[in-house]
Amino acid sequence: MQKLTPASASTRLTRTVSQMTSTEPKTEPQTEKRAPMNLILMGAPSSGKGTFAQLISNHFHIPTISTGELLRAEVKNATQIGLKVQELLATGQFVPDNVVIQLLKNRLSQDDTKNGFILDGFPRTLPQAIALRDEGVGISSVLELILPYEVIIQAVSGRRSCAGCQQGYNLADINFRNEIIMPPLLPKVDNTCDRCLVSPIILEQRADDKEDVIKKRLEIYDAQTKPILDYYKGFCKTFGLVIKRGKKDWPLVQQILEDQ
Repeated sequence: MQKLTPASASTRLTRTVSQMTSTEPKTEPQTEKRAPMNLILMGAPSSGKGTFAQLISNHFHIPTISTGELLRAEVKNATQIGLKVQELLATGQFVPDNVVIQLLKNRLSQDDTKNGFILDGFPRTLPQAIALRDEGVGISSVLELILPYEVIIQAVSGRRSCAGCQQGYNLADINFRNEIIMPPLLPKVDNTCDRCLVSPIILEQRADDKEDVIKKRLEIYDAQTKPILDYYKGFCKTFGLVIKRGKKDWPLVQQILEDQ
């Protein structure tokens, strides 16, 4: 398989956020009157989008919107759209972009989005980005969290979970150029699960956490990302941010977004 390289080699150096630090940064509420922040948050799989989306949401008082969650809610509530989505997924088909965008527009019409919103996981392709704009969904800025693919591959392929209670661990011992250091996340007591206390512990790996699957996902992301970023550069602000200290880099994210 061809060696993976980031789409923007000069800027794609960061780290996986979820394991970096347990110290929660302060996110003082944003009170100054400002234009709505309609943000697309991008990043390769396991790049820490969820972590920073929550920090951004808390600080700027805007909701994070996941199209995956919107679709799952429709299925759970057995709506007309949900039944159709369930049928499509059961047969291995993709949900049409027009359906996803309609659900998204419905969500964006709610009062909590009046000061802005964060889109997490959409758009994933250039046609989706174009369709989103054609439907009148305005975007003010795009922020990409940048993470070395070597780190992602090691971190994700090291994931394990207890077969009994699904408590998560990680076997990877990562040192990327002495800049990104991530020790293994192992049971506190050797061979014993922290949660259910079973011993000997049986650690399982998800099929989609295997190295070949991760590499394929990163190849797809890499191929799709550049056209989307190039498209948005034509009419809104786009940023790529190197994350080297996990949550401790929150002030950098905050400053970028406040200066937009």
